[in-house]
Amino acid sequence: MNAAPLGGVFRVIEFFYAQIGNGRAGPTQLQTSLNLVNLAPSQASVRLDLFDSSGAPLELAIEGLGTGSSFEFRLASGESRVLKTDGLGELKAGYARVTTFEGVGGSAVFSQTHLPSGLLETESGVPASLQGEEFSLFVYTTVDLDTGIALMNPGQAVAGGDAMLELRLFDLRGQEIASRDLDLLTGHHTAMFVTELFAEVQGIDEMQGLLRISSPVPIVAVTLLQNDDPATSFPEDVATLTAFPVLP
Repeated sequence: MNAAPLGGVFRVIEFFYAQIGNGRAGPTQLQTSLNLVNLAPSQASVRLDLFDSSGAPLELAIEGLGTGSSFEFRLASGESRVLKTDGLGELKAGYARVTTFEGVGGSAVFSQTHLPSGLLETESGVPASLQGEEFSLFVYTTVDLDTGIALMNPGQAVAGGDAMLELRLFDLRGQEIASRDLDLLTGHHTAMFVTELFAEVQGIDEMQGLLRISSPVPIVAVTLLQNDDPATSFPEDVATLTAFPVLP
């Protein structure tokens, strides 16, 4: 990766989009826009890598870049760029990694379109995610809505890098309701509803509370809120998908 030094020092950084989706399911089309901006005083090189949930390269068509799983381009100082998937083909989900220089940042926007009418139904955005070992997210479930969590393991902290996550569910009074472990292999990604993670908890489909996640290695996470269809999970059911940052 070549670029002018920032402040006299080359400092390469990585950040992640813990959930991306693209494609069609029935009358619905889902697209992801990755928005990047270079606020540094120098030009910066950017590498974008896309992965599926097993960590294998995920090939998508991105407007202005072409089709592939890995892209490289440059951003001039002050330049911003919107990288939007085309929304075609079967529905796919995964995550994205951006490797660049300090001063470059971004966010993701999920767009859901009703194909018969061409109307934009919902749109939601979330900042790019950094790695961490402890996260919390608010939990809200009803008959119609469910809270989910997307997790990915960059696997760069230790040799092997596999993680056994500890998930602890609390009510609004701070009382622990349940806990469980979850394996997340190096390079892998998963997205699950809270009602799936804690299906045995009485009243899990009608509750408010907090979910705390601890990992022995740095991982990346984002909160998802969407319509709850017990027969499916993301990305098959994408109705009213909304994304939120987790609480570090």
